[in-house]
Amino acid sequence: PLGAFTFDQFYDVYQEQIEVLAKAGADIIILETMLDIQEAKIALLAAKESCNLPVICSLTFTSEGRMVTGSDPLIAATILEPLRPDVLGANCSLGPKGLMKVMREFASATNLLLMVQPNAGLPRMVKGKTVYSASPDYMAKYALRFVNLGVNIVGSCCGSGPEHIKAIVSKVKDKRPEKKKVKSMTHLASRTKAVSLSKRPIIIGERINPTGKKALQEELRNDRFSLIREEARKQEEEGARILDINVIGEGIDEARTIKKAVLVIEKMVDLPLSIDSPNPEAIEKALKVIGGKALINSVNGKEESLKVILPLAKRFGAAIIGLTLDEKGIPKTVQKRLQIAKKIINRAVKIGISKEDIFIDTLTLTVASQQDQVLESLEALRLIKKGLGVKTILGISNISFGLPNRPLLNATFYHLAKRYGLDAAIINPRDVKLKSSSLAMKVLKGEDRGAKEYIRTQRRVVEQEIRPKGVDIRAQLKEAIIDGDREGILELIEEMLKEDLKPLGIVDEILIPAITLVGERYNEGIYFLPQLISSAEVMKLACKRLSKEMKRETLSVQGKIVMATVEGDIHDIGKNIVSLLLSNHGFQVIDLGKDVKREKILQEALSQKADLIGLSALMTTTMGRMKEIGDELKRRRIDIPTLVGGAVVTNQYAKRIGATYAKDAIEAVKKAKELIKARVSRK
Repeated sequence: PLGAFTFDQFYDVYQEQIEVLAKAGADIIILETMLDIQEAKIALLAAKESCNLPVICSLTFTSEGRMVTGSDPLIAATILEPLRPDVLGANCSLGPKGLMKVMREFASATNLLLMVQPNAGLPRMVKGKTVYSASPDYMAKYALRFVNLGVNIVGSCCGSGPEHIKAIVSKVKDKRPEKKKVKSMTHLASRTKAVSLSKRPIIIGERINPTGKKALQEELRNDRFSLIREEARKQEEEGARILDINVIGEGIDEARTIKKAVLVIEKMVDLPLSIDSPNPEAIEKALKVIGGKALINSVNGKEESLKVILPLAKRFGAAIIGLTLDEKGIPKTVQKRLQIAKKIINRAVKIGISKEDIFIDTLTLTVASQQDQVLESLEALRLIKKGLGVKTILGISNISFGLPNRPLLNATFYHLAKRYGLDAAIINPRDVKLKSSSLAMKVLKGEDRGAKEYIRTQRRVVEQEIRPKGVDIRAQLKEAIIDGDREGILELIEEMLKEDLKPLGIVDEILIPAITLVGERYNEGIYFLPQLISSAEVMKLACKRLSKEMKRETLSVQGKIVMATVEGDIHDIGKNIVSLLLSNHGFQVIDLGKDVKREKILQEALSQKADLIGLSALMTTTMGRMKEIGDELKRRRIDIPTLVGGAVVTNQYAKRIGATYAKDAIEAVKKAKELIKARVSRK
């Protein structure tokens, strides 16, 4: 989610390495220290499809218990388990104590074999040397706890040595891991949220569909997605747990558009996605960019569909909706629908798709023309739910087509279907009658104590036809930054300029507060890295356009900063994010890149008359370069403060070398402002 590399490029890179390793005689393939779940998914696919060796997939987690891009262990297990890794686990990350919670969550989420390889604590710099605090005995004590938790393979990572392994072996060699008994459940997931179907029925939002929506059709034909962003957000607010995406329409390139729509929606909301298409090319393109575990809508009983769609679902670990129709059309009888359902289930299970990942749709036909089929569909649904061990689903809104007061019929049919065992409903979550009747039912059943939710909700007008955002251009521009609206941002800037608003005022009064709000949401755990970067990139586009309207003397430059990843270190994702955020906040950033020699950093800082030097390091073997730069600044009596950060850098280390520490990009902006303000006041 953080760069321009495609699924196929990642896949090819991993496949090349795995094939070489397998040919060279490797016994096991370990994919380790994976920072992002989507990259882990691609690497796992490449490994399973390129060799017959056992594959261990090992992820790395932050102190918040999530991967860098926001996935927790339940989400990771939901996404990766259908791809059949032989072992799943965590390495590096934190010390053993920090990974205990992560492995406990894994143990409660999956029956897969588990592995853990924690660092020997977090690194510290002591007298110029990297020191890890966890002793062999300490690591061994936690190794036993991991085994008792149900972990099958225990080891160690950074900062450990032979003595740690010896102590661990001595402690656990005669032990057997606790056998896990995780009940199989149906889960779907985005990169940052897992949705369980333990409580039924789940609402799947149907509104992202251009059928009958001229404005949306026109936007999609022109590669615009503002209405899709708005609809995704509204459906999430109104209780949708999954979003169905359909972009089929006249003049719309479905395969290309659905890929873009997925990327837009995943940055807008954190709901799992359902790909609504009969087109295998479109389904595959969508599955390649989805960060989570998707639902395919749909496969049916036709041989052509079974042969093409089921392998796609199996390969990408997606769940499926099976429609009870075949080459003869939609059956009129319950028994025939059951036969087709059994055929779909058997074929899916045969190729390795779990029953928990199968939904059967007995098809909702409009009551206006096929009234006698309503109860046939519901009876088939009841029997499938009772006897076939899969989930049930219906497209509710089809029932009312061609009749007046459609919301009333939809809501009534929805509640009737619930009585027959409905697990998931594809419906408009913004339908006021559906929401009101559902809330009323909760009151009557005693589930909404004191009718508090009912009273609160009925005060609002819920149902409204989707339309472009309001006329307040300032609010629209702020929302565009918050939403990461790359397609609409420049048009909004042009409208602002036509209203004779000063460019500097637009930046200071609208753009900066918007990106600051994004940063606050990131710090609060509401947004994650993909949303932060998306908003920052859109902010950059806006500022670039506005800069053309500003006279040089009116530009509000916070200061000039030279940024670099230190010599010997080739990691630059964190540094790039910091540079982007600093630019958003009015700093002039001179980014020297990665693996930059000390002398080049100092030369650029002097020649550019920099107000601040920003340094990044991700490895304990390179963080010492920061001290060397600080020492050289002191030796030459150069009064330029340094701001340091990176996975291995700590506040304690920064203080020791005379630098200022920033734990992330948001804090880096705050610290940079403070350092430059203090430097100016000294002059």
